[in-house]
Amino acid sequence: MNFHKTLKLIFISFLCFYLSKCSYDFSDDYYVDIKIPSINDSEITILNFNNDEVINDETTLEYIFKGMPNQITLKSEVFLDNEKIYSDFKISKGSFTLFPSRYNDGKHIIKITHTFTSGSGSLSDQIQKEILTKTQEFSFEVKRNPSTPPSITDVIVENGSITVKWDQINGVDYDNAFLNLKFKYKEIQIPLSKLELESKKYIDKTTVLFEANSNSAYFDSYSQVTYSIGYSNQYTKLHGSSRTLKCDPNWVNVQLSYVNNDSYKLVWKKHPLYNNFEKFDIYHGTENFKASSLGGEYIINLPYAIGKKYYCVIKPIKENSSFVALSIWDLELDPNTFGLFDYNHLYSLGIVYNPINYNYYSLIAENKTDKGFTYYIYEYSGSMEFIRKKRILEDSYADSYYFTKKTFNINTINNNLHVETSNGTYEIDYVNLNIINSFVGEIYDNKRYILRGNILYTFNISNYSIEVKNILTNTLIHSQKINLPSNTFPLSGGTLSNDGKYVFIPDYVSSNGSIYKINGGSLIKISEIKASRIHFYDHLAIYQNNGTVTVLDIETNITTSFDFGVEPKIDFDLQSQKVLVQQNGYNAIFDLNTNQLKTFFSESTKHASIPFSYNDIDYIFHLLNNRLIHTKGIYFDNY
Repeated sequence: MNFHKTLKLIFISFLCFYLSKCSYDFSDDYYVDIKIPSINDSEITILNFNNDEVINDETTLEYIFKGMPNQITLKSEVFLDNEKIYSDFKISKGSFTLFPSRYNDGKHIIKITHTFTSGSGSLSDQIQKEILTKTQEFSFEVKRNPSTPPSITDVIVENGSITVKWDQINGVDYDNAFLNLKFKYKEIQIPLSKLELESKKYIDKTTVLFEANSNSAYFDSYSQVTYSIGYSNQYTKLHGSSRTLKCDPNWVNVQLSYVNNDSYKLVWKKHPLYNNFEKFDIYHGTENFKASSLGGEYIINLPYAIGKKYYCVIKPIKENSSFVALSIWDLELDPNTFGLFDYNHLYSLGIVYNPINYNYYSLIAENKTDKGFTYYIYEYSGSMEFIRKKRILEDSYADSYYFTKKTFNINTINNNLHVETSNGTYEIDYVNLNIINSFVGEIYDNKRYILRGNILYTFNISNYSIEVKNILTNTLIHSQKINLPSNTFPLSGGTLSNDGKYVFIPDYVSSNGSIYKINGGSLIKISEIKASRIHFYDHLAIYQNNGTVTVLDIETNITTSFDFGVEPKIDFDLQSQKVLVQQNGYNAIFDLNTNQLKTFFSESTKHASIPFSYNDIDYIFHLLNNRLIHTKGIYFDNY
């Protein structure tokens, strides 16, 4: 076996040596010149496309690749603004689609990257390892948006309409121009001509702004409007900067105006947008009428109830606009026919008039404390302008059930003020509003006190006794128990006149009462009347019995009477010599000079059962210096 291997090796060595001594020349036909591959010999072309052309609509473009005959496409990709997009390439042609509605306005770059074999014929080319990449860029422009519309610079209400102004026009690349009005639930577009645009102003003579009550559905449908200039073309709309005009609640103002005792009227002012609509629709009670947007008035032939809350329902009448009505629940009072002053928010315990300085004083319980209430005196001028207020004292409220005396009075001799509480009686200097005289009992002693000068009147609630005393001389003038049937309760504990001259003591057995004059250390009976409660006003005593109100002149013993309801609230004005009576919204003023009775209506008098409760304002009248004052802050002179 080894011998044969050795022989074979000798033969191969010989052959190689022999051949190395020979030579052979190839013919020229056997040489092939392989060209170096280059991308310059290839080109990408987008068909039917020009660089930088404007493309605004969806467009499918085709492109072709031209290269050497032996070059084979391996991959073709399309990029838009460096982001790959879908493309399709088959054999020598590809395609892709542009969607301009998705692109911003401006210039965009298409980049096509084509990968292919070199086509050189080399072994590497034949096995597709010799690869070239051709990249070409193209550009186009998207111009779908119109020019930028001008900005709104001003929206003003003038001459009964709305004037809208805007900036200079920056471009005219648009198909249509319009003024856009945007409300909460709808928009309106008003076409604008080129001349109107260039005028930079438009007068809106159709819009009416109006806002209903917030608890109504669609109450703010027309509460505001936003203006803007708009440009549009076949592709889109653009709006310039806008401005908003809001409804002012004061644009709709309906007032109640006093005419006389038998009628009143509704008065409304000119609406700022009076040129944009002609009339309102107004409902008031059973009345329904059309009201001019230029302002006007409407007579209601019914008595005005003083202090009552009146309301109306109002809405503009406008074609193609459905307004929700506005309900005005408390009509404003016309200050030209009503005297008005700031008083309604206070808890009033009385008002008095001082003929010395012509001012008015009111006793106010302003807040509740551990001791009862904090009492303030408010001072007003003759024109009911607030002058000052001063804290007077703290004490609990004096229930008028035990007294025919009011809580707050004026002394007809020195014009000082008097305040009665559940625990004391106080005299207050009207100049500085300081307490200058007082009598305060023990806490919870069940007594009520009236002090006028040196005379102190005491009513003991526990045993129904009364006592009249001169505290300066410490002289007991009179004392007694009120004559009262068994198992009954007195309606009143009697009273002392504001000048300290007279005393009234009721007798519940005889259903009468007696008026006494204080004469030094004793009482002199002046008159006996058929009443258990009276009111002293200087030398007059006023009382009522079974619906008849009687005014007794104590000095002359002359009486004047008139009929009215049972148990009315009685007040008297010393200056005008008139009696005011009130009962559940029906009221009257009786003039002692003419013996004439004038009746009038008001809201039902409301007395708070518990001070500072939900209805803690006592709505009542006072007749002072021939001025009828209602504690809602309303007054009438010479009523």
